[in-house]
Amino acid sequence: MKTESEKSLALVDTNLLVYAYAENSPKRQRAAELLNDCFAGKIKLALSFQNLGEFCNVSLTRYLLSTKDAWERVEEFIGCGNFIKLSYGTTTFQKALEIVNSSKIDFWDAVLAATMKENAIDIIYTEDSDFGKVEGIKAVNPFQ
Repeated sequence: MKTESEKSLALVDTNLLVYAYAENSPKRQRAAELLNDCFAGKIKLALSFQNLGEFCNVSLTRYLLSTKDAWERVEEFIGCGNFIKLSYGTTTFQKALEIVNSSKIDFWDAVLAATMKENAIDIIYTEDSDFGKVEGIKAVNPFQ
C-alpha cells in the first residue's frame, strides 16, 4: 500500500522542463511555478533520466541553449532531493514494448510509462494526452 507522500508523487514530462526554461514560451510561467514548488520543497516530483536527456536534446536543438547552460539545468535537477530521479533498465524496455502493443503510443513515451509503472507512479504532468491511453496512468495537463 502506498504512503500518503507516494500517492501524491507524479512524474514530470519533458515538455514541462523545456517550457520552464524556454524564454519565448507562453507556458513558461506555469511550468516554472510547478518546478519551483518542487525546488522549494513544497512538493516532490519524479523525473526519469530519460526526461533529462530529452530536455538536453530539445534545449540544444530547438531553443539553442548552450551546452554549459543545459548542463547547469540538469545539475540543478540532479542535485535537488525533492526531485526523485528514476532510472530504467532492460526489463523496462520489455514492458515498454508491451505498452506500445496494448496502447499504441510512441516507444519513448512507453518507456516513460513503463518506468512509472515500475516505480508505482500513476500520474504524469504532461500535455501529451497519449499517456492517458496507458492503463493505470492518469495524464494531467497543468496548463488547462
